[in-house]
Amino acid sequence: MVRDLAEKDHAARAMSLMMACTSIAPMLAPVIGGQVMWFAGWRAIFWVLASAGVIAFVVAWFQLPETLKPEYRQPLVFTQILKRFGELLSTRTFMGYALTSSFMFAALFSYISGSPFVFIERYGISPRFYGVVFGGMVIFMTIGSLFNARFVRLLGAGRILRFAVIVPALSGTAAMVMGWIEARYGTFGLWPFLVCMVFQIATLSLIAPNSTAMAMQHYPHMAGTASSLMGVMTFGAGAIFGAIVGQTFDGTIAPMTTAMGIAGILCLISHRALVRRG
Repeated sequence: MVRDLAEKDHAARAMSLMMACTSIAPMLAPVIGGQVMWFAGWRAIFWVLASAGVIAFVVAWFQLPETLKPEYRQPLVFTQILKRFGELLSTRTFMGYALTSSFMFAALFSYISGSPFVFIERYGISPRFYGVVFGGMVIFMTIGSLFNARFVRLLGAGRILRFAVIVPALSGTAAMVMGWIEARYGTFGLWPFLVCMVFQIATLSLIAPNSTAMAMQHYPHMAGTASSLMGVMTFGAGAIFGAIVGQTFDGTIAPMTTAMGIAGILCLISHRALVRRG
């Protein structure tokens, strides 16, 4: 819908504002869920979720208009869907942007999958304080989204993205090397890793909206197909990396930082190797 209504930098700004709003949810959800469980029991949480889903459906049904222009609407034919997916998969620039975003989500899911075990079991922080750390990451992501929304029209989505992809490669590599040393000698402690992870995770708010907007700018006639393919790729990469971190967890921070480091490096390589400058 953003692609239907906005172009390039304006689309990136809109996506950044959406990301800033949605990133607040992980901070508010535990607080709201805790209060619901305290007053009404754990079963009430599912009633709240069901109610939220019904409300969202009703609002979307009555308040969200169709944004796709009539000339771009196509029949729901399976062979045509496969043809459009094939066109996207064979387009170098689109795949460059899609993979750039995908590997950033891979780093995020690696962090989500591994950090509870590493922080709580390995470094002994309390579950309550872990919530504070997790919320802090979300705050930095929100700040990044607002920064991108503020400056993307001035600097351009492509230019911001070219510089942003450097950050996860550097911070991820630093954390990966420190993770190997930490696993063997235990010399660093947790705080240096948190610094690296803040930079890497926060950069998602610059990379995801800009890469999505840039990837979809040439496909107004099949924006839904492009968006769905990017969704499959980003969450698919995240699921794979998250599962690997979970399966290789050995009681140290190394599996998580290695996965995040590899994801950061692949994010940079995907952009530099596949995306044409300009």
